[in-house]
Amino acid sequence: MTGLSLLLDFLDGFVARLLNQPSSIGKDLDSLADVVSFGVVPGFMVFFMAGGTSYHPVLTASIGFLIPCFAALRLAKFNNDERSSDYFYGLATPAMTLLVAGFYATLCFNYMGLYGVLSNVIFCVSLVLVVCFLMISDIKLISNKIIAKPLAESWPLWITVILSIAAILIFKFLGLALAIVIYFVLSIIANYIVK
Repeated sequence: MTGLSLLLDFLDGFVARLLNQPSSIGKDLDSLADVVSFGVVPGFMVFFMAGGTSYHPVLTASIGFLIPCFAALRLAKFNNDERSSDYFYGLATPAMTLLVAGFYATLCFNYMGLYGVLSNVIFCVSLVLVVCFLMISDIKLISNKIIAKPLAESWPLWITVILSIAAILIFKFLGLALAIVIYFVLSIIANYIVK
């Protein structure tokens, strides 16, 4: 379901631009749909990762509730951001969802025996705090919009794609989460160290 949401999120904006029909109401409706797909859904994933209602029900419900709140705040902030569209400022909600979904799928299948680590409440709280901070931060991250630029400018994106595909092929579900970590690290290198 998350994969379908990602595909449709990409296509709606693409089709609107292709038909030359972008609108402010379309942008707002897109963000509203994103709060559900990339806020509520990963919130439930973390809720179930942390044990759901089996233990610490108030804590796990609170943890899960933080993600859609910060996703809504991030999307509202992003909709009103006048800065360059060549970059994302803060972690985009689809990327955050892939990170959480990678950990969630790894836990569900107990891949590499990581169930105990990923279901630990401390890990889940830490994950939520980190992604909530990153979503509303002003850290400059590479955008897929630089793909048409010369290689001298788009190399971080190409390296991210290649390393992410390798991570997914090698580590399966966990590779989704690692792909977002790779994306974040290469963005920091490209935007803050190399430049």
